[in-house]
Amino acid sequence: MKRNRRLVSMSREESYFKRGGYLRRGFQDLSHLYGRPELLRIFAVANYLHQNFYENAMTLDEVRASAEAAKQFIQKVEKLLG
Repeated sequence: MKRNRRLVSMSREESYFKRGGYLRRGFQDLSHLYGRPELLRIFAVANYLHQNFYENAMTLDEVRASAEAAKQFIQKVEKLLG
């Protein structure tokens, strides 16, 4: 319960997640708070998928694999937020 309160408090601070680097730092905090190091790996894949939207550097197979990882990331975060 204490974890959820801290997470809600963090999410209410809009600037915490909106400014450069803070989104990554927020997920680092989540990863450490819940002891889930895989969140960082999956976040990195999702972030690269977002970057590819602008750069168009990934192959179709890479996009598909990354999209699946991004879905897993969303499911894990939603489960944590319960």
